[in-house]
Amino acid sequence: MREFSILEIIAIVLVTKTSLKITLSVCRGLWTTYLANKLGFGVQWKPGDDVWAVVTGGTDGIGLEYCKQLAQKGYNLVIISRNEDKLMATKASIIDTYRCCRQIKIICVDFNRTDIYQKIAQELNQLNVIDVLVNNVGTLYKHPEYFMDIDPKMNDTYVNVNMLSYLKLSEIVLPKMIQQRRGIVINISSQTALFAIPLMTTYSATKAFNRFLSDGLSTEYKSKGVIIQTVMPSMTKTKLLTERNGNSWFTVSAHDFVRAALNTVGIENSTYGHWKHKLMSYIIESMIGFIGQRVLSEFTFYTLNKESFANICIKYLVFLLKIIYFYLNNNKTVIMLSNLEIVAIISITIIILKFVLSILRGIWTTYLGYRLGYGIQWKPGENVWAVVTGATDGIGLQYAKQLAQIGYNLTIISRNEDKLKTTKKMLTQTYVNCKLVKTITADFNRTDIYDDIETQLNQLAVIDVLVNNVGIVYHIPEYFVKIPSKFNETYINVNVMSALKMTQFVLPQMVQNKRGVIINVSSQASEIPFPLYATYSASKAFHTFLSDSLSIEYASKGIVIQTVVPNQVKTKLTTNVDMPLISVTPEDYVSAAIKTVGIENYTYGHWKHKLLAFLANLGISFIGRQNFSKMAFISTLNMRQIYYRNNNLDNDI
Repeated sequence: MREFSILEIIAIVLVTKTSLKITLSVCRGLWTTYLANKLGFGVQWKPGDDVWAVVTGGTDGIGLEYCKQLAQKGYNLVIISRNEDKLMATKASIIDTYRCCRQIKIICVDFNRTDIYQKIAQELNQLNVIDVLVNNVGTLYKHPEYFMDIDPKMNDTYVNVNMLSYLKLSEIVLPKMIQQRRGIVINISSQTALFAIPLMTTYSATKAFNRFLSDGLSTEYKSKGVIIQTVMPSMTKTKLLTERNGNSWFTVSAHDFVRAALNTVGIENSTYGHWKHKLMSYIIESMIGFIGQRVLSEFTFYTLNKESFANICIKYLVFLLKIIYFYLNNNKTVIMLSNLEIVAIISITIIILKFVLSILRGIWTTYLGYRLGYGIQWKPGENVWAVVTGATDGIGLQYAKQLAQIGYNLTIISRNEDKLKTTKKMLTQTYVNCKLVKTITADFNRTDIYDDIETQLNQLAVIDVLVNNVGIVYHIPEYFVKIPSKFNETYINVNVMSALKMTQFVLPQMVQNKRGVIINVSSQASEIPFPLYATYSASKAFHTFLSDSLSIEYASKGIVIQTVVPNQVKTKLTTNVDMPLISVTPEDYVSAAIKTVGIENYTYGHWKHKLLAFLANLGISFIGRQNFSKMAFISTLNMRQIYYRNNNLDNDI
């Protein structure tokens, strides 16, 4: 038997690994789509005389199908929607069709309102056992559109309907399920949560929020007997789907999608439901792995006006099949020794190139690019302003200092008037290039502040820089049900709405000036779901998706929009979480991050955080996103236990 060379052995290992990966993906698809359910795996549905399933947005599309199929299983239903006539018609139709569904309650509320949840809680608290919650309600703009051209009220609607509803219903129902040690929560997200999609900017960001929240909660409550599943459909025939996208081969009926998705409950924590959508997700993920999320987002942006993304995926799949067909028809034997050596050389070259390029990119973005004069050309002036939110502490304060040193006039926004006065005095005395400093006292946890902010910003001649920095995080890693309800609302108001509103105010002027810089301070918690920081992680995923999409939408308009994703920075938000090896001071972090503006659209800022991100992404590529999130859970759970032990607190949930 002929001995293999080292190159041939390497090639065999790589081919075997790739073949195993493909085989496992196919087997997993077959298992989750067909075999597992037929062999009796998955959840054991337990309807009963006084057992209820709650469905939001239950009068149309996917929500209606969940109602029908849960009724068919024998559950009593609570259907929540805004149209009373549709609710009554749906109730009558289901009762007539599914005799095993004994009772149906309806709750007529508009999820675009924020004062509805006390009514919902009162109704649901009267039920004996809630076994299923389907968070389905959602809204979508009628066609792909630039962020600036969408009615600002629509963005408020996105937040209220697509995000706040999921948070509040989970807050109401989860405690009951934990007490029962039994329950199923199904959160309908979307495949637009896989990567940022320009022209569907806010929608994509809200679905990223849903995905991260759901995945985080799934890990938190698995040991409590509660199944939390994230459902990510693609093209489904509903009223939210445009006619243009409705013609895709990937499109399935709501009935077929829900039937397939329900078969995966208890088998997959995160599911694409129908086999067609699983195939589409596989194509998307392979494209992300091959060209990266940023390039895929840009590609989607440039093609979205011409054809649906589903058709793009089909073309990509056909292209791959043509390559395989050409290869097989031009090689009499598929595996030859010379071919193995070529495979090994190409594979090793790609691995080395990727590694070297990562190092060179790190060196370029961290050191060389700025020193060689690349990056943004700051243009301060007599009547040119930089606006910074959350500017009296930590990262925000350091951005204010750095921009003052460059020579910008400053508008600093924070909730503490005394701190604002102190910060203003310090800036004007320390930085002689900064001629004017205005202060706006505003608590971003309130929703009635924006008229005043908009009025004051409209008085500024030229706004050249906006730093969306204001943010909040719970003081320790904590289970979702132990975090006060009002604090989850604070996450939405401070971490989500502030960035949306401030961008709405400032972006039109920048587009008119054909010049501007928006810096969005997100977090590395936006890259994978973080259990025990579930809502925080989800809010930062929203921020990242929003920023990434806007960066692509407005690049041609002369606007630089940068996403900043720090890890641990020594601020008042991180006093109870100490990781000295990766922690950096706000001064060091912002000093490094501001040098990357115009060089990186997406930056980790400091070299320590870039190194940590590189290692994290390496780990994700080996063990997968879900397993990496579980490892994060173990780490954050340990931090929580230490805090509770040190403060003599009850550690039970």
